[in-house]
Amino acid sequence: MSLKLSGISIAIWCLLSLTTFVKEKTIIKVTKNDLISIVILSLLYIFYIGNYLFTLDVILIKKLETCLSFLVLPLFIILNKSNISKNTLNYSLVGFFMANTILALISWFKIFQTGFFKMLNDNNYYQPVFRNIFSDTTNIHLPYLGLFYVFSIFIGIYSIQREYRKYTIAIRSIIFLICILLFISMLFFTARMALLSFIIVFIYWAFKSFQNKRLFASLFISLVLLTSIIVLLTPMKERIFEAIHTKFELPSEKLNDQSEHVNFRYGILYCSINVIKNNWLIGVGKNNVQRKLDECYDGFTYNNYDDFKQTQYNSHNQYIDLWIAYGILGMVPLTISFFFGFSINNNLLYNIFLLLIFLALLTENIFDRQLGVIFFTFFNSLFFITKTK
Repeated sequence: MSLKLSGISIAIWCLLSLTTFVKEKTIIKVTKNDLISIVILSLLYIFYIGNYLFTLDVILIKKLETCLSFLVLPLFIILNKSNISKNTLNYSLVGFFMANTILALISWFKIFQTGFFKMLNDNNYYQPVFRNIFSDTTNIHLPYLGLFYVFSIFIGIYSIQREYRKYTIAIRSIIFLICILLFISMLFFTARMALLSFIIVFIYWAFKSFQNKRLFASLFISLVLLTSIIVLLTPMKERIFEAIHTKFELPSEKLNDQSEHVNFRYGILYCSINVIKNNWLIGVGKNNVQRKLDECYDGFTYNNYDDFKQTQYNSHNQYIDLWIAYGILGMVPLTISFFFGFSINNNLLYNIFLLLIFLALLTENIFDRQLGVIFFTFFNSLFFITKTK
């Protein structure tokens, strides 16, 4: 959905939730633990509100609007917890799995319509045709799409694992083929962090699922070999070689005509650390994060269509972003969220979800986009309330 449509959908959902809450008088069922849960699940949004009240900066109003789901989703899910069961979570997971499958199928239909081998031949750094197809078709920022596809793959793996005897061979085969489709799609739009996350989480899943060390070792070796072969046959190969050969040097004028060799991430990390060094205790406030980074970027002499003046580069790390904004205390909301998530449950899929989010936040500001906020808060709240009930 577009930003506007998803906003309208959330508003309608909130209205219906409020109607249910009033009609069924569930206020009398709200406990102290429910209120604590709401605070825990929406703690980051409470930080944003406090920042706005302290500075009254109008820039933060847009941030509060973008991240409103941090508050309303856990609030209404917990207030209407009597209407939420494991089936609610299961149907949502199946719906998410099928939605991503449909997006992948539509993207591949367009690829074969254009000509697969032609695109394979045309694909390069300056013309990433596969990335463009997936991006334009789904209208989703590709690091997010990679995260969604990896989570969908583990939804499929987990469902086969849990319902192995219940599912027929045909159903298991279909789910497995969909997982392969999503994995290959991820390699073709070259989501490097998604691939790394998949490998790490797959090892975690295998370790938790199989007590037999030989079986675990066999799965690990098979994963490495299979992934290596597939990577070498897809555009992911160029992206990985690019990462391996990229030098750790700041963007400068000597790279003006070699955009593919510029290590943007290193420049971003360099400036992020510099800002933290000077403001590590109390931060600069969420409204000043980008301005402080831009001031540091001004020192880079690299000049091209993708330089730091043409494009606004955020910190590309949610933990660093929060540290710059709120100082050392900025790490508290996420620390509490992950701690409570892991501590209250023995649900393997919930742990996989949290681990994927934890890894994704290392290379993207997932919570700077409404899509990332909704994805995390919706499933985190459902997993959380399903377990605490």
